[in-house]
Amino acid sequence: MNHQSQIDKLQLSETIQMFTYATGIQIYTILKNNISESIPCKICDTCPDIHKMIASVNSSPYFTVFFCQNGYCHIAAAPSLDSSLLFVSAPIICDEQGRNVKHLDFPCIEPVKLYNLAKLFYITINPLVDYPELPYCELKKCLIDAITKGEPELATKTIDQTLEAVLEQTGLDFQKTKNLCTQVVFLIYEVIYEYAGHFLPEKNRHFHFESLSGCDTLGKLKCCFTNAGEDLKLAVFQSALLKRNTVIKQATELIEQHFHEKISQNSIANAVYLSPSYFSKIFKEVTGYNFSQYLNLVRVNKAKEILKKTNVSIDTVHKAVGFENRSYFGKIFRRLTGTTPKRYRDASTHGKKV
Repeated sequence: MNHQSQIDKLQLSETIQMFTYATGIQIYTILKNNISESIPCKICDTCPDIHKMIASVNSSPYFTVFFCQNGYCHIAAAPSLDSSLLFVSAPIICDEQGRNVKHLDFPCIEPVKLYNLAKLFYITINPLVDYPELPYCELKKCLIDAITKGEPELATKTIDQTLEAVLEQTGLDFQKTKNLCTQVVFLIYEVIYEYAGHFLPEKNRHFHFESLSGCDTLGKLKCCFTNAGEDLKLAVFQSALLKRNTVIKQATELIEQHFHEKISQNSIANAVYLSPSYFSKIFKEVTGYNFSQYLNLVRVNKAKEILKKTNVSIDTVHKAVGFENRSYFGKIFRRLTGTTPKRYRDASTHGKKV
């Protein structure tokens, strides 16, 4: 080992100490060449063989979140400067519910934070500035794309394809499959919290992490994947739909209030803090009309009310409801009602059905 490597290790040791101090999570190291030794976890001595658990983790120089046999989370990462070392955090509880762990001094991390904490751990101990793109970043990009497009079926298809890729990569080795599945499920919930965290009820904060840690068959792992996909659809797509409908409701209320003024799609889009193009897209999806069609419909309905209840001139009516041009008003009125404003008034006056 050269002098430069020794200096790097001293710096690394200091970095790990700072990480431990900042997070409260104790970090320890083991040698990869001793990975076959049967040594229990240094913190939670109930695990029969933590080394074999770690050995099942994919040996790429990235971070990994995995569950030990007792269901506690661990973070593992190999720094690029010395591949003979493997750094592993102390056990972490990611879900307090149903666990009798009051006598154990383990950090309890909210599930959504664990994946990002693992990523931070990896970035912290890796001295490279331009570290490689982390595994499954492509999955996250695809999920974000599905969310942006509003296509829950695409998100489900992406998750299913990822499960197939995991099974193919691990050759159906159960422990490797479980470790990789854990990575993917944590990433899915990271996406959920990025897009819907503020809208989630308290009861959904922990999701299925406890059931994931207790999986002992491939069938149960597949169920966790299914649950993650359903949570994504429920939390992200339904909350997005609710938010979208709320915004368009605000837009239609503004149209009802200002129909008689000179308003435009851009002005209403700005009022509800949406880009004109996105506003146009979701307005049509929610109402079934484009903006000009909806505005004309509101104006004609208001004109019908005036024609029924008053004797004011047609010139007064078209100006009162926001039409600048009488001929254009007559054209739109006839298109939507099948008759002219004058005939509509005459029919209403004589009690005829229009």
